[in-house]
Amino acid sequence: MLWLLLVDDHPVYAQGLRALLEQRLRQARILCAADGRSALALLQQHPGVDLVISDQRLPDQTGLALLADVGRLQPQAARVLMSGQDDPRLPLAAREAGCAGFIHKTTPPDGWVRALQAVLVGEPWFDPVPQPALQASLPALPPRAREALALLVQGLSNREISQHMGIGERAVKQHLSAAFAALGADSRARAIVLARQHGLGGPAAPGP
Repeated sequence: MLWLLLVDDHPVYAQGLRALLEQRLRQARILCAADGRSALALLQQHPGVDLVISDQRLPDQTGLALLADVGRLQPQAARVLMSGQDDPRLPLAAREAGCAGFIHKTTPPDGWVRALQAVLVGEPWFDPVPQPALQASLPALPPRAREALALLVQGLSNREISQHMGIGERAVKQHLSAAFAALGADSRARAIVLARQHGLGGPAAPGP
């Protein structure tokens, strides 16, 4: 049996996500809290929680701050940050804070299930934040190539990108080659600079 704690103050979203996970992760028992204080109280009552998923925006603190507290209280629990904000800094901030994953709240149900299944077996999962600017400026770039590029900008290696996307490293190289061609980049570093200039992954870095 797996114990999950879901922290979100939006009842409709939290109830929908709980129902999805109860249906698709049948071995899971799911606790729910609407703020950081209630979440920590539940963790004290249930010392064997396996996974904590928290929204970034909570009434009393940020999700990152709560997950830092969770790490100190129950270091064995995997931690996942979720958010509906289109802030490209969040996946990296979650990674740097020691979280096992970041999931954007626009992720479809199958994506949620794949992400949590990966995290529960020890594989990191960090969704790229949707970037309309990149999609508009690179209309010819296939979605999977755009996803691979977004993960590259977040600092993932080809191996990590392959694990995240569920494809082989050869396919990752093909997707990145398509992205590099669309950007007119001749190296990984240049591709990252240009992708940021198109609005992917945060402020544009000065180009060479």
